[in-house]
Amino acid sequence: MSTSLREKIKAIKPFSEQKIALILDQTGKLTNEKIHSRITELTNLYPKIPLFILSISESLIWARYAKDTRRFLKLSLDYLMKGEETIFEEMGNLAWRFGPEKLETVLRSWKILLNELEISRLVHLFSLKQLVTFQQDALNKAASLSKIGRIPQIGAWIFCGPFKILVAYRKDIWREPDLDEMWMPLGFQVVRGFRFLRTIGCNIPIELLNEEEPKLLMGMGTVAIAQDFQKKFSKLAKSQVFHINSGLFKLGEETRKEK
Repeated sequence: MSTSLREKIKAIKPFSEQKIALILDQTGKLTNEKIHSRITELTNLYPKIPLFILSISESLIWARYAKDTRRFLKLSLDYLMKGEETIFEEMGNLAWRFGPEKLETVLRSWKILLNELEISRLVHLFSLKQLVTFQQDALNKAASLSKIGRIPQIGAWIFCGPFKILVAYRKDIWREPDLDEMWMPLGFQVVRGFRFLRTIGCNIPIELLNEEEPKLLMGMGTVAIAQDFQKKFSKLAKSQVFHINSGLFKLGEETRKEK
C-alpha cells in the first residue's frame, strides 16, 4: 500500500520546511503533468475553441461547479462562444457541488467578462509575458465589473483557475523565472492543504485558513498572501509556485478524502 502524502510529511523528523517543500514540489509536478495531458487532450477534441474559453469550462469542473462530462463541456463551450441560452435547461443534470443556480450564474458572469476581453490576442503559442499581461488586464476588467455587481460568483479563486490551466498547457514556460508572477488559485483543497501544514507546525497566515471564497477584490488580497507563502516553499525546493500550488491541492484533496 502506497504511503499517503500526509504520512510522508508527518514522517519528516526533525521538522523541516525544506523537506516539506520538496515533497509538495514533487507531487505538484506529477499533478501538473496530468493537467497538461488533460488540457492537451481537450484542445485536440475542440481545436476551434479558443484556449482561454476551454480553460474556463475546465476550471468549473475543477471547482466542482459542474460534473466532469462531455455534455457539460459541449454545452458550456456553446454558451461561452455563442451565448446559446438553451444550455440552461440542462443545468440540473450538469451541476455538482453548488447546485444549478450557481452554475448558471458563474457561466453568465464569465460570459459578461469574456465580452470585455480581447481573447483573440492570446493565441496558443503565447509567451509568459503575454500571459502575465493578459491575466492582469483581465483582473482589471473583472475588478471593475465586480465593483458594480455584474459578475457574481467570480471570486478570486474562480478567476485564477483558468490561468493555471493555461500555464499547465505550455510546459515550455514552466522553468521560466518570471512564472511566479502568475497568480495561482486557492480553492478549498489548497486551503485544506494549508490547514494540514499548520497542524504539523508550519506558520500559516490566518487569512489562508478560510474555505469560503471571498469576493474578488478581497480574495485577490488573500491570493497575494498565499502567493508569498508559496514562494517561500518554491525557493526552498528551487522550483515554482505553480508546482507548490498543485502539491498543496493534492494534500488538501487527500485531507478531504480522509474526513
